[in-house]
Amino acid sequence: MKAKLEKILLVDDDPISNFVTEELIKEKGFCQTIVTVTDGQQALNFLEQDINETPSAYDGSCILVLLDLNMPVMDGFEFMEELEARQLHEKVKVAVLTSSDNHKDISHAQQLGFTAYLQKPLVVEEVRALVAECFTA
Repeated sequence: MKAKLEKILLVDDDPISNFVTEELIKEKGFCQTIVTVTDGQQALNFLEQDINETPSAYDGSCILVLLDLNMPVMDGFEFMEELEARQLHEKVKVAVLTSSDNHKDISHAQQLGFTAYLQKPLVVEEVRALVAECFTA
């Protein structure tokens, strides 16, 4: 791998899943910063604030969002729709990280343009592939 990602934003309301995912990312050194929030609204708030405070981090760098689908307040699908409405979708890559294997969820995710649809728990090879895609895209 050429370089680390600037940031990974982990959006999931499950603390155990967050712990496991964060440890895997830290252990393998996939990014410089991991930020964790528990719903889509918090994720949008973080992205808007972070883009305003550090716009250079979003110019030519890959910011990866690992997004659960089923969360309170704002679920993953609502997050993606709002991300597009606020024209933030071009600044980040979003991969679904969920326990759902529902075909309707997979189809809906494809329609919304998620980068990948991954099943929990996250595995090293999947992160490596996402990171590689960030640097070749």
